[in-house]
Parts: sequence; C-alpha cells; structure tokens
Amino acid sequence: MRTIAAALLTTSCALFSLDVSSQRAASAPQFEPLDPQSVAILHQRPASSYTVVGTIRIGWPGVRTDQEILDDAKIQNSLREQAARLGADAVTDIVLIPNLGQRGRVHEFFANSLVATAIRINTPKETHAASGR
Repeated sequence: MRTIAAALLTTSCALFSLDVSSQRAASAPQFEPLDPQSVAILHQRPASSYTVVGTIRIGWPGVRTDQEILDDAKIQNSLREQAARLGADAVTDIVLIPNLGQRGRVHEFFANSLVATAIRINTPKETHAASGR
C-alpha cells in the first residue's frame, strides 16, 4: 500500500503546474537575454560585486516540503528561464513562502510559493565602468 501511495504522490508532484512571473528592478540596466542553462542557482550571495536585475516569483498548487521544492527540476528550470529572460546570470536569496494552514497557522516545513532575486555578476570591466575608472 505504501508503494502505491508513494507512486501516486511522485506522479502528482511531477504533473503540477507552476505560476511563474518576474519583474525587472526599476534601477536595473537592460541586459541581453542569456541561455537558461548558463544561469547558476546560488545558495548564498556571491562574494564578488553584482547587480540586482529583478525578482522572480513561483507558486504551485498544494504544499511541498522545503527539500522537495529545492530539489525539483521544474522549479529550478523555471528560475533559470526567468532569470535568463532578464539577462541575469544567477539566482540567489531564494525565500520559501510558508503555507498558511488551518486557522491561519503557519506550517514551517511546507510551502506553496517562493521569491528569488535575479542578479548579474559584474565582470572586472563592468566594475571599473560602474566606479568611473
């Protein structure tokens, strides 16, 4: 019985649809779109300088654990695609939005959306141009 339930859960997670949107930061320069496969998903901000290009929001039906979300290829690909459209070469500051359960209580280990920051890591040439050198 557990095997059937696990198979149904795996199948239902693979079939869910995502609500994906992105918004360019008002102060961000216009960058050319990039190949989504070149976009890195970072678990912390880079040590080098970068430009915030925009914000990405992804929502999905139901709730999932934090690890399921971060391991999901469909979500990772959506992050990369949205960032690439904005001309960002990395995604960072991924924040999972907790699901509000019964009576408005937050379920700490389950989420149904996330927000992330799309960034462009500055090359040495861009860093010098920005500093006026």
